[in-house]
Amino acid sequence: KAGGTMNRRITLRSSAPLKTLGVDGQGNGVSVAVPTTTAAVHSMLIQWRPVDAGEMKMELRIRTDNEKFPVVVLPVSGLAQ
Repeated sequence: KAGGTMNRRITLRSSAPLKTLGVDGQGNGVSVAVPTTTAAVHSMLIQWRPVDAGEMKMELRIRTDNEKFPVVVLPVSGLAQ
């Protein structure tokens, strides 16, 4: 709902400990709580605060220090009424 807040939690898992370096693509009411620790499992809170009614589609790019997967692309979409 426009003017409200929607929260979703995602889990990022790796066979070896990794550090989240940052998340690109935040904005338009979408923000991500980025963990500051190094671990094999990270839980991240994605928050959307739509200002206006309408559809939202975007991509978040989670940057890590993992050599095999330095960037994880997460499609994000929603509909505010």
